[in-house]
Amino acid sequence: MLPIRKKSESPSQISSYIDRPFRIPVLVNAYKLGQLFQVRLKPGTTQADQGSDINIISDKLAKDLRLKPIKLGPHIALTMGTANGESTPLYQYAEIKICVEDIWRTIQVFVRPPTSNDRSTLILGLPWLYDVDASIKIRKFQIEIGDRSKGEKRRTIQTSQFKPAVHHRLSLIPVESKNHDLLDNLPVESKPPLESSSDSQESDSSVDEEFLGKGDVTSATLKHHYQKNYSITKPHSFPTLRRPVFRPLSSESKKVIETWFNTCLATIGDICSDENSRFQVKRLLYTYRDLDAGTDVNLPATDLYVHKIHLKPGTKPWNMQKQKRWPKDQEWWLNKIVTESWKNGMHEPTVTANGELSEWNAQARLVPKSDD
Repeated sequence: MLPIRKKSESPSQISSYIDRPFRIPVLVNAYKLGQLFQVRLKPGTTQADQGSDINIISDKLAKDLRLKPIKLGPHIALTMGTANGESTPLYQYAEIKICVEDIWRTIQVFVRPPTSNDRSTLILGLPWLYDVDASIKIRKFQIEIGDRSKGEKRRTIQTSQFKPAVHHRLSLIPVESKNHDLLDNLPVESKPPLESSSDSQESDSSVDEEFLGKGDVTSATLKHHYQKNYSITKPHSFPTLRRPVFRPLSSESKKVIETWFNTCLATIGDICSDENSRFQVKRLLYTYRDLDAGTDVNLPATDLYVHKIHLKPGTKPWNMQKQKRWPKDQEWWLNKIVTESWKNGMHEPTVTANGELSEWNAQARLVPKSDD
């Protein structure tokens, strides 16, 4: 059984390409230091395209997968047409083994020459679609694959679904994308400009970072990771397409992990009956040990959730005439939470936000707590 490397997604950004038609999940065989790995490509990287006569892989993805392209003969002149009407020459191809829904195929792909804004992409055109006997259902946005003549079962791939826009028929819009729905419901002349590419596109790594040579998760690497990928001063729009990172399990020694576990006061239930399973749970908890924080000051920073109360001129705030008196235990928790939040930058005084005291006067509700 080959080790499977799950896709390590950058928490800073996830490409909107996942919301494009007929993007499918793909597993690729790749080699590193002579060892065979299975690399799961990032969602949105691969597109099944019946309009493409060939299979195409970008130069960047070919390099990430450590492919060894084969140059075409000097007498062979092939070009690839692009959407803007231009032609791109093709000089080389490669051979890769891919898996889609447990159906493996060894395919040949043309390697697209590098570009200034090269990103990781894989287009599975007619050669692959024919090989897996694909059937495409446009309105359901489904692809059925599987060659019964080879003993394969038919499998259905459900891709992102789309629907007609309300104010135009220029293109379809994603069914589940709230951003697109909001744009579609606004009058054409008052639609806001689309988000800039620097805010909405992913970091351009499509292969597992651990596969490319990262080690254990330490406090130093975590700190560098959050400083690099999170920007508190420039929050991203909501809803976000970004997703949490899949961390590689810590390779720390058993002695260190057991020592840490005995001090963290966590317990493991009876469902883990054998010692090996219990230790694997401990290793997982140790990998995410920075989340076991006593106070929010010890938690890593994030901008996935940003809430600001900056009142516009003329806004009439909510105001309760009478405030209920806080019970002593809730008053203690309120003071503790507010003090820590201000100290760590999670909240700011209304004078800082608006230049004056706020007239907003709602009664907060606290979740009952019994201990510290």
